[in-house]
Amino acid sequence: MTQELWSQDIDLALQTSPERLRALADEGDRHAMAAYAIVLRYGLNGVAADAAEADRYVSKATTPSGYHTTFIWMPKTKDRAGYMMPLTTATYAYSPAQAGAVAACAALLAPPEDPPNLAERLARGVCGGEVNYRRLKDRWHRTETNDRNNGRNL
Repeated sequence: MTQELWSQDIDLALQTSPERLRALADEGDRHAMAAYAIVLRYGLNGVAADAAEADRYVSKATTPSGYHTTFIWMPKTKDRAGYMMPLTTATYAYSPAQAGAVAACAALLAPPEDPPNLAERLARGVCGGEVNYRRLKDRWHRTETNDRNNGRNL
């Protein structure tokens, strides 16, 4: 996954009004669903934090867009003739792996202070590296938060 994909959903969450995000998400835009889930999970931009609703939007965003069946040849064995075996896999417009990567980045951005293992996580590519992390962190903490934890990010 490229740095642009990390940034796209988080930037969308931080720069777009919650009303517009929800409208886009309800129209089926999977990136807007993921961005709106971030807004809901962390109570950004004046929206009350609601983890259950955030999970619902992530689930909608990561629903398979279709399925693909491939047939693979299973060679004969001592006891059985060879045969074709169907292998069905899901295809995604927005994958669970992509949603997980964005969620991992958002979890790093939310606390006001840097976590103790930040360098290790950034070295593994979370948030697209340190420069992108710092840019997103600055933007994140300039947004209004409104959650059930005395106004602090979760």
